[in-house]
Amino acid sequence: MLGKLKSLGMLADKLNGMHLIFILPKLMYASPAWSSSLSSTQQQQLDNMQKEASRVILSPAYTNYNDALTILSLLKLSARH
Repeated sequence: MLGKLKSLGMLADKLNGMHLIFILPKLMYASPAWSSSLSSTQQQQLDNMQKEASRVILSPAYTNYNDALTILSLLKLSARH
């Protein structure tokens, strides 16, 4: 979804808003109930999804995930619960 919107010319701040409104809630739905039972592999998979979203939102200025989290005012998904 983000890649398509980016290709249509949507700016990074709007893409980040779309991520926060539509994607992040689906990834975090009921996380207090299931987060403690995630394996490290599953936590890494969640972070990888957000990492890819960050890459799309910030490209071509994306440098690394930690900087992207700071720029976009996000936390790692594995740290949100």
